[in-house]
Amino acid sequence: MNEIKHRGTVLERNGDVVKVLLLEASGCATCAVKGSCSVGEVEQKILEIHSANNNLNVGDEVYVLMSNKKAMEALFWAYILPFIVLLATIIILSNYLNELYIGLIAIGMLTAYYLILSFNKSFFEKQFNLEIKSKLL
Repeated sequence: MNEIKHRGTVLERNGDVVKVLLLEASGCATCAVKGSCSVGEVEQKILEIHSANNNLNVGDEVYVLMSNKKAMEALFWAYILPFIVLLATIIILSNYLNELYIGLIAIGMLTAYYLILSFNKSFFEKQFNLEIKSKLL
């Protein structure tokens, strides 16, 4: 099965909820001078993942996994559909209003879209579940 895999460290465990710290470097992982360069940004992300794996302890190195299919669905909801909404709004309203109003309405449409997504956060958390696997396996 094709999947996206990121390394992480278990920070905390409360019942079946595991907090995992992911460190992501922007293109600098294989660079020879990364130690002396300040251009590359390292971003820390903390994910809360529901896992029934009771073998995980604080400090364990793990992999956080998501299938490619689910990742593409998340990409669609987060970027592709809002772009279509934005583009459709601009094209449809360009025959009726001036550019200022079109821009304001388009921004309003995107705001409404992302608000609807945020109100349905629990649905998307269930839909796009992440898996944790121990690095030792």
